[in-house]
Amino acid sequence: MRKHAMLLALAPAFVDPAASLDLQSTTTSGRMVPSLSNGEIAINRADRTLFFKNVDGTIGRGSLMNAIPAGRQAVEQGQADTLTVGGAALSSVLQRQSGKTVITPDTLQILGSGSTGDASDLSARLRGSTKALALGQDTSIGHSVARFGAPGVETCAGNDAVDDSVAINAAIAYVASLGGGKVTFPQSADCRVAKPVYLRDKVQLWGHGGVGPDGGGQTSKISPSVSMDAVVTQADMNVLLGAAGIYSITFDGRRPGSPNAPAGRTINVGRLLDIKPIGFHLERSGFFYSSGDGAYLRNFESSIAWINWVTHTQFSQNLGWALRMESTDSIVAMNYIGVNGVKGVAGNGKTATENGSGGCIFTQNYGNIRFFGNQIEVCNIGVLEKSVDSGIEASYGNNWTGNFFDLNNTAFEFRRGLLKANENIRYNGLFSANRFGETTDNDILIDDRIIDVAIENSLFAPAKAGKYNVRFKGANAYGWSFSGRFLSPAAQRFQNAPQDTVVRISGYEPQNKLDRLTVGPDVNGAGVFGIDAGPGNVPTMEWRGLGVTRYRQRINPADGSLIMTNVEFGQDAFKVLFNGTTQFLNPVGFNGAAPVGKCTLSAALPTDGSATNANIATAINGIRSCLINNGLAQ
Repeated sequence: MRKHAMLLALAPAFVDPAASLDLQSTTTSGRMVPSLSNGEIAINRADRTLFFKNVDGTIGRGSLMNAIPAGRQAVEQGQADTLTVGGAALSSVLQRQSGKTVITPDTLQILGSGSTGDASDLSARLRGSTKALALGQDTSIGHSVARFGAPGVETCAGNDAVDDSVAINAAIAYVASLGGGKVTFPQSADCRVAKPVYLRDKVQLWGHGGVGPDGGGQTSKISPSVSMDAVVTQADMNVLLGAAGIYSITFDGRRPGSPNAPAGRTINVGRLLDIKPIGFHLERSGFFYSSGDGAYLRNFESSIAWINWVTHTQFSQNLGWALRMESTDSIVAMNYIGVNGVKGVAGNGKTATENGSGGCIFTQNYGNIRFFGNQIEVCNIGVLEKSVDSGIEASYGNNWTGNFFDLNNTAFEFRRGLLKANENIRYNGLFSANRFGETTDNDILIDDRIIDVAIENSLFAPAKAGKYNVRFKGANAYGWSFSGRFLSPAAQRFQNAPQDTVVRISGYEPQNKLDRLTVGPDVNGAGVFGIDAGPGNVPTMEWRGLGVTRYRQRINPADGSLIMTNVEFGQDAFKVLFNGTTQFLNPVGFNGAAPVGKCTLSAALPTDGSATNANIATAINGIRSCLINNGLAQ
């Protein structure tokens, strides 16, 4: 009892002597205290809230603390507009403002696994970038161009007033400074550039989405906002651009008349892509609506090896060349151009020039390029392969396998470049399993003095009236061979074919039942060898030397005889009738003298040596006259 009495005696020492301590309480949730006298406090036990009177007379409010085990800090519970955590040296303040919790200072370190809730509104600025983006706005991997634009300005939003080349080039420069890597574009990116985008070594541009026909589909896009020479290029054209790449990006040149051309002004682009690459990948992208070329890949004389890949990419509606590959000298290249859709702008029978005019593919001085599985259609010319060899070797050649040429004015042209007047181009390429569909002009057009080419196992659709599957422009393009199916009549398959052209035809069509081994210059069916040449054709066999026919034999359809002809003199030599007789159709004696009949000789001379010299001389002179008269002596 003495101990409790002593505590009660000390209690008044903790009370303000000016006022007594009075306690009020309520169990009604949400009930507030309208006023308090000095020394009064109030408790809302339902809300666990404590009310008290401040020195300035205002009502203060706090929350009641839970009792916790010893050694742990108390945590305020209930509703609190402001919670301060920490000691006198450093404290953090949590405040609720507009439904959000604000941390002062603005740094929160999470040592555990972090939040598992929705953090899409949480913004972050990657190292080296210029502005922070909400995580929900950019889920791409790598360094997104959206992070390198000006703060407060939306990047790649399809706004011609914003030059997105600034952000793209900044991202490329930063990734290049790290030694290379990916620069990414959101799928919704519609980048408008007023200056070229400059690719750098070991930097790849990665978009998202799929490229649709003629530029449709949801994909990352780069388009010019003003006219320029090239949309994407490299800063130094005196070096090769190594190990760069472009993936899943659409390039729209916005030329006049195109779906995305700006109203009231004109945008003309020389090339959508203009680079000198080595080890370059161009995949799953699209090049559309350029006033000039789509993609221009070029090289220079001192470079021999040139290895690049262009696959699963669309080229369409470009007024120049869709894909242009050009070097100043013959080089050996291991380029792979495959499974692309290449579509031009055909112009009612126009012939493509070296400047394009709606052509699909142009190659110059490149050898050993693999073109496979491409669809090449609706072009003034499907492919123009040209050599302007400047001295390394007058030869070139690419491999074409499984390509489809359709709806072009001319499907394929071999063009000889600026060489000496009588110099030949040895084309060491190979064509196999290609298909030539409908064309306005010729399927294949061959310049003079291009030699040694094999076109194998290909299919040629019927040629238009007055046109040919294969047309030779000169008589000196020797060493050509063809095999496959020709659906055209025999007279429309070849024009001006050299004498040594080798043709092997297959197929079940009536005109293809004969295996054609050789073709004459008139290509009217006369130059065939076989049992049945077909209606109106004459089976013929020729012997040639150095590309020139020396001797020919043919069946005469009038009487079925076999006629032998000396082609060099332009005369039929003799005719064999199938009744066992042989007729000489022209003189066979010396100087062209023909036999006039049998000679009548004098009686036989005795053999016992009794014949006189006069009788012997008479007999010899008779034989002499017979030989001379019948063209057998002179």
